[in-house]
Amino acid sequence: MNTEISYIVHKVVAIMDVTYVYAFPIAEQTGVLILTAAPNRPNKNLPSVSDIFAQYPEYRYRVYTEHTARTQLEQGNLFFLHACMPGHLQYCGPDTQAPELLSAAQLQPLLSKARSCFERDYDKAVSFSRGAQFFLEAGQMPPTAFMLHQAFELAYRAAECLVMGREKVCHRIGTHQQYILAHVPQLGQVFAPEKEPDATLLHLIDRAYHEVRYGAYEIRPEQLTVLQAKLDKVLALTEKEFLLRYYACKKGLEDMVQRQAQDCRPLPELAERFRALLGTGGELAPVANEEDLRQAIHGMIKNYFAEVQGAMQLLDSLIALYGEVDKTVDNPGLRYMPA
Repeated sequence: MNTEISYIVHKVVAIMDVTYVYAFPIAEQTGVLILTAAPNRPNKNLPSVSDIFAQYPEYRYRVYTEHTARTQLEQGNLFFLHACMPGHLQYCGPDTQAPELLSAAQLQPLLSKARSCFERDYDKAVSFSRGAQFFLEAGQMPPTAFMLHQAFELAYRAAECLVMGREKVCHRIGTHQQYILAHVPQLGQVFAPEKEPDATLLHLIDRAYHEVRYGAYEIRPEQLTVLQAKLDKVLALTEKEFLLRYYACKKGLEDMVQRQAQDCRPLPELAERFRALLGTGGELAPVANEEDLRQAIHGMIKNYFAEVQGAMQLLDSLIALYGEVDKTVDNPGLRYMPA
């Protein structure tokens, strides 16, 4: 644990009932996940936590309950999966039931679930983008704007789950931008509200959610073209954030397997073990009685196959992980990288 993380943990633990603290790399920043034992979100302590992290602007923190983290891990939330990787743990409370929330054996199936969850949410945004293109080609401007709004909102929500663990329940695109700005500045700056053209576009796209269905709504084709270009950027950045975390988890699994393999070292031949056991100067001299010999051989075989089983489980995890069928998002310009 480096000095800064040690200081942060010391200060946070002093004001909150903390069960786990994880620190994990995100591009050029460091994410910190703080988990508490409180049954509800510990809102009353968040201002004090914010004051602590204000001294370290290169850190991006999130505070959740341990129950929330466990639930989200089971559901395939990639933010929690990436944050709670074995090796990222910085603090474990004295009363916690387990030293880690996530084991190497759990990682592979959860990664597969995380990919499926992302594809499901991302594809919804892509479908609305296609719908917008359909209505635009048909010359129907208001439905085009509505479809674009839905695509923006769903893409931002998918990105928020990836980078922050929780989506913002809101229909205003500007609010989504502000929510994610500190964690992914590029996604928080797609629209520049301080500039009149972007402020107008934000106003138009937010109005589309209600007014297209319930009132008169007007928007020009050239404004829709700009909005479509901005949506393409949001979709590309969202996919990029997914791939960044997904492949970080896969690399983490590789590293864990390699470390465990090095700890086990290559398994010697069982026959060599027998020779070492029974030969001159071995653990059992040739004069040992039959029962001693039987017990010794039985124990050796049991230990040997326990090692083999452990190694095979690790190999199975890798084979399952890298044997996934690659999928492609059918969206112009956006393709998943190979698994």
